[in-house]
Amino acid sequence: MKAVAAAKAEEAAKLKKVAAAAKGEEAAKLKAAAAAKAKEAAQAKAAAKAAAAKAKEAAKLKAQAAAKAAKAAKLKAQADAAAAKAKKQEEQKKAAQKKAAAAAKKMCGAQLAGLPCNQEWAFVTDSKNNLVAIKKGPTTGSGKTEVHRLTASSNYKTYDLQTRTALQITDGNWDFVMDSKDNLLAILKGPTTGSGKTEVHRLSASSNYLQFDLQTGTGLGYADNNWAFTMDSKDRLVCVLKGPSGSKKTEVHRLTASSNYIKFDLHTATGLHYTNAAANQGDWDFEMDPQDNLVCILKGPKSGSGKTEVHKLTQASNFNTFSLHTSTALHYSNTDWAFAMRGNDVVGILKGPTTGSCMTEVHLLNGAANYGKYTFQTGTGLGLSAATSCVR
Repeated sequence: MKAVAAAKAEEAAKLKKVAAAAKGEEAAKLKAAAAAKAKEAAQAKAAAKAAAAKAKEAAKLKAQAAAKAAKAAKLKAQADAAAAKAKKQEEQKKAAQKKAAAAAKKMCGAQLAGLPCNQEWAFVTDSKNNLVAIKKGPTTGSGKTEVHRLTASSNYKTYDLQTRTALQITDGNWDFVMDSKDNLLAILKGPTTGSGKTEVHRLSASSNYLQFDLQTGTGLGYADNNWAFTMDSKDRLVCVLKGPSGSKKTEVHRLTASSNYIKFDLHTATGLHYTNAAANQGDWDFEMDPQDNLVCILKGPKSGSGKTEVHKLTQASNFNTFSLHTSTALHYSNTDWAFAMRGNDVVGILKGPTTGSCMTEVHLLNGAANYGKYTFQTGTGLGLSAATSCVR
C-alpha cells in the first residue's frame, strides 16, 4: 500500500511538473505574442506619426507653393500694370512729341517753306571757336560745296564768311575736319577714288577755301559709315573704326600730318566696345579735346543715364583707359544733332527738323562742369539744316 501511494505521489508530481512546464510555455508564448503585438502597435504608431509629419510637410509645401504662386501672380499683375503704364506713357509721349512737332512745324512754316528736302550739312569749329557750317548738297547756290562761317564773338548769330569752295557737291561719302591752321580737310571715304584709298583733299584757309594745297591718297583703304574721323592738336588724322574689327573693340588708326597722311603712327584697340550701327550699342560721335583725348559721345537711343553721354578715352593711355564717364545736360540726341569741340566744351548743334528758334541752334555743354550744364543755348544765323527740314 505504501509503495502504491508513493508511486501515485510520484506520478502526481510528474503531472504537476508537466502542467507547470506547459503553463510556463503558454505564458511565454502569450508574453511573446503580447510583445509582438506591442511592437506592431509601436510601429503602426510610428508609421502614423511619420505619415502625419509627411502630411504636415506636404501641407506646408502646398501652402508655400500657393503663397509663391500668389506672389508670382501679384508680381506679374504689377509688371503687367507697369508695362501698361509705360506703354500708355510712351504713347502719350509720342502723341505729345507729334503734337509738338506739328506745332513747331506750323510755327516754323515760313522758314521751312523755302528749304529743299534732304539737304546735307557738316559742322566743324576753327581755332577762333567759330562754327564752320559746310553745305555739302545736294544743291547749293554756287553749285559747289560751300562754307558758311558763324562767329563765336556773335554767339553764332552772324557770318564773317560765306563762300563756295573749290570742291564739287559732296554727300555721305565725304567727311570734314579742320586742322590747327583752319584749313578744311575734305575726306573722301569711297566707294571708289582715283587712288584706290581714302583720300584727303585739303582746302586752304588762306584762299578762303577756294584752292587746294593737298590732294592725296592716304594710308587707309576705303572707308564707310563704320568709320569716323577727327583731328588732334598735331594735325594728325584720327581714324576711328567703330566696328567690326580684329580686336573686337572700337579702334584708332592715326595718320600723321608729316607724311601727308600716308603713314600711321598708331594702330590700337580702345577701351570702348563696338560702336557701329550693326552692334546695336547706340549711336556714337567722336571728337578730340585740346589734350588729344578722344571724346566719345553716346547720343542714344538709350543710355544708362537716360541722357546723351560723354565717355572720354585718354591719349596718354593710347585710348585704352577712360578718364570720364558722364551723363550730360542734353537729352537723347539723334541724326538731327551734330557735335564739335570748342576748347574743352562740347558744341551740340541741333539742325532740325524744327527748333524753338526756327533756326539751327547751338547748345554749348560746359566742359568745366563735366558737361552737366550749358554755357549757353541759342539760335544761330543759319536756317534749319536737317535733311527733314522742309515741307513735304
